[in-house]
Amino acid sequence: MNKRIAYFSFVCILLSSLIACGDDESNNPIANDVESSSSEIQDDDKSSDSKSVKSSSSEKAAIKSSDSQKKESNSSSSETKKSSDAKSGTESSSSSAKSSSSSSDKNASSSSSEIKTYAASKVKPSGTYDCKKYKCFTTEYLNQKMLAAGDYGEILDERDNQVYKTVIIDDQVWMAQNLNYETAYSYCTDDDCAKYGRYYLWSAAVDRKDCEHGNFCSLPPSGQGVCPAGWHLPSKDEYLRLFDNVGKYGGTNNEFVAAELRAQRGWSVEDNADDYGFSALPTGYKLGSAGVFADVGKTTHAWTSTEVNSIGACQFRIYEDRLYVSLIDDSKGYPLPVRCVMDKDSLPKIQAPALYLEHVDEWLGVVSREEYLNPNVIYDSLVDPRDGQVYKTKKIGKQVWMAQNLNYADSTKTPSLANGSWCYNDDPEYCKLLGRLYNWTAAKDVCPDGWHLPSYDEWNVLESKFGGQIMAGQYLKAQAGSLSNNGDDEFGFSALPAGGRFIDDSEHDKVNYLYLGDNAFFWSSTPENDDYAYRMNIPYSSNTTNIRSIKQKYGHSVRCVRD
Repeated sequence: MNKRIAYFSFVCILLSSLIACGDDESNNPIANDVESSSSEIQDDDKSSDSKSVKSSSSEKAAIKSSDSQKKESNSSSSETKKSSDAKSGTESSSSSAKSSSSSSDKNASSSSSEIKTYAASKVKPSGTYDCKKYKCFTTEYLNQKMLAAGDYGEILDERDNQVYKTVIIDDQVWMAQNLNYETAYSYCTDDDCAKYGRYYLWSAAVDRKDCEHGNFCSLPPSGQGVCPAGWHLPSKDEYLRLFDNVGKYGGTNNEFVAAELRAQRGWSVEDNADDYGFSALPTGYKLGSAGVFADVGKTTHAWTSTEVNSIGACQFRIYEDRLYVSLIDDSKGYPLPVRCVMDKDSLPKIQAPALYLEHVDEWLGVVSREEYLNPNVIYDSLVDPRDGQVYKTKKIGKQVWMAQNLNYADSTKTPSLANGSWCYNDDPEYCKLLGRLYNWTAAKDVCPDGWHLPSYDEWNVLESKFGGQIMAGQYLKAQAGSLSNNGDDEFGFSALPAGGRFIDDSEHDKVNYLYLGDNAFFWSSTPENDDYAYRMNIPYSSNTTNIRSIKQKYGHSVRCVRD
């Protein structure tokens, strides 16, 4: 006990030298928020305060970093208060913490002589593992709508037979529950390991004894750490990517990111959307190995793998009274929860896109409809029960889109399709690759059950996700298919320039197939009047997009969005 008191007194003395997650020095390590989703510098740090991978054949884990961070420093009185709290917590440790520490130390000594290897924990559909045979978390804090729809996946950690729900958030796959694997220097709250998971000293979280408080161990950006095989402790940059993915892409100052990440239940606030299923709970933190648990029910804390210096590392926080999230440096000596993210090498790949064929017209009979998709994107699949055709799908923001153009043509089952759909140039080979072109009347009825033709507003939401009509095209266009200016397709929408079918009124309703390789046209469900309806146009000549009305008798592609 005396050793622990001395140790944490030493922690308190050294905390003032801790620097922030960014590059600038700070005199207050505990309260130095890197407000990566707020443009307003705060004056105080109130510390007290799945998508399931079903039949997917391709995944994405390209993680981009964001270098721009804003920093804030608190008064030395705030630092003194928390340092005092840490010392007080050390001296008045609870019996449960002592018991947990003793159990963990024993576990470490008994397992140190035996090293086992485990297969990567692969994502399975939700409900794969029987909770009567395996250890499962409660699911009451997950997004219940997503849970009922089967949008969570799950993995089995073979080390202890613990089952975790998982969720796809754009180009990342995250555990939707905190890690609960017992190691040395990991702890549980008095009442609920199966709710909050375990709390780890940073050295335990990164699974490196030489990374203990006082040692700078210079870790690689994303090491496995305490996570199961195929998963790893996320870096600061991977959390920044998460903020981008649930906010406006390229703009982590979106002030509503916290509400999108907080669980709908378990918090005192009631504005939590949790639309992505991340379901963060207010875990709080632990005041040292022998200290009490603090802020449980008020804040989310989780470690990153990003080391700051010998005594500090970067952590992720959500507060109950703030709508933005934070990345903050703090002492390695405070045990915190862990959320794991899937390794990009664990994601299956599809064949690389056929970039050697630049123009769509060259692809006929050579390229399959899957080959133009981004091989690094996490796709799911939809089987159309009407004809058995399979379409890749992609969740982008809060919406789930088909990532391929619809190719349904049965006018017997869907009478509105009679004289209402065509293949480009009336050539069936184009339909195999690009899907069909529909007039607006047919397009309104053509999506399968559970899906619908997107409205003007739904197209606008997608467009706004990527910065609006000035720049959204670059993110939505496929990586191949045009003679020039193909897109990044970073989120897997993969819009191909399939052209359209047009009627020339001045030439006795002459039919013209135009703009193959130049434009992608998609119908919306929103009419302007009896003759015109709105469409999304993604031109390959620029990075722009536009939504405007066009004659309903023209033929355009259809992308369905999930109800």
